[in-house]
Amino acid sequence: MKRSTIILFANRLPVPVDDGWKRRTFHVIRALTTIAPVQLIVFGGPGAGADQAVLGPLVTVHAVRARRFPKPLALAASLLLDRPLQQLLHYSTEIDAIIASIALDHHIVAAGCASVFLADYLSLVRAVSPRCYTFVDTHNIDSLYYRRLADTSRSWIRRMAFRHTAYRTEALEHRVFPRVTETWVCSTPESKRLSSTMPEATVRVIANGADVPRARTPDKRLAGSTALFFGRLDYEPNADAVRLLCRDIWPIVRKSLPSATLRIVGSGDTTALLSLISRDGSIDLAGRVEDIAAELDAVSVVVVPLRSGGGTRLKILEAMAAGCAVVTTTIGGEGIALEDEEHALIRDAIPAFAEAIVRLLRNHDQALRIGRAAQELVLREYEWGVLEADIASAIRSHL
Repeated sequence: MKRSTIILFANRLPVPVDDGWKRRTFHVIRALTTIAPVQLIVFGGPGAGADQAVLGPLVTVHAVRARRFPKPLALAASLLLDRPLQQLLHYSTEIDAIIASIALDHHIVAAGCASVFLADYLSLVRAVSPRCYTFVDTHNIDSLYYRRLADTSRSWIRRMAFRHTAYRTEALEHRVFPRVTETWVCSTPESKRLSSTMPEATVRVIANGADVPRARTPDKRLAGSTALFFGRLDYEPNADAVRLLCRDIWPIVRKSLPSATLRIVGSGDTTALLSLISRDGSIDLAGRVEDIAAELDAVSVVVVPLRSGGGTRLKILEAMAAGCAVVTTTIGGEGIALEDEEHALIRDAIPAFAEAIVRLLRNHDQALRIGRAAQELVLREYEWGVLEADIASAIRSHL
């Protein structure tokens, strides 16, 4: 008798769990294993499965190599074909054989992908298991993500490239989303957006979450004058936010509060940022750290001046779960049930954003109050344990 299994396609291995995409994918996998063992097909070559033990014994990793095209050729192909560049960069001839091998010994009850750019592989699964539940987990609505990058880019070449990618990606979304059993989005605004433009698609909200440290309370934080930004620094929305923060926001903060310091934490190449901060001793570009929890414990204020991106921002949920007061933008807080002045300070104009940072650094009691309310909100609505149960329920309802 064949054993039940679930296939998940991912563009990279979600461990170590050190960024938002990995964290969401890791928790999706944990939820899937409560239904059946998971066959995780990831791009990255032979070494991609080296950290498989972190995922647990119910996950089998199949690492595949993407067929590499020279970048100019891939760009030219994207311009000529009805395919976004990211889809072309995740093409592999190995996957057909892997799916056939899995189907020999297993009954595939569900199959999904952690990106719309991998969704065409779901048709290979349906060919061997026509009745299985299929899903696309959209960490962002990618067409909106690229459109926003185009809106904030200073280079006309990059603006054109991002707009082209947004156009191609939107066409892919319109082709894929109506064909799968369900499309998962991170927030109600995204669900409404897709439902209005693609009424034939079935959309389900699977929110992002955070783990709330039970022993950590905002009341124990000491007053200080340091604000923290953290996130992957080679992720374009984060890189844009850091440039805006260092170039335009932080000088205003320092003028009002000369003792203020800014700590920037995150993996990725920081070379481009060094020129922005080289003459400002109040900014500490720490780069990658081993323990982000310790960083969050050391501050009361986290700043997230995002102007682009999509989905919901895991960095904001993590800061809230730690009891930090967050200053962010409308786009930064998008999809999270934030009330301005209660769970966070939401400011879009640069002077107002800077003033909000100064206010919280000067008024420790207010920072503690906002941090406490934010942590309570995460406990009620965004804890990963609850969201994992939602994922498992979504699939079981179709089996």
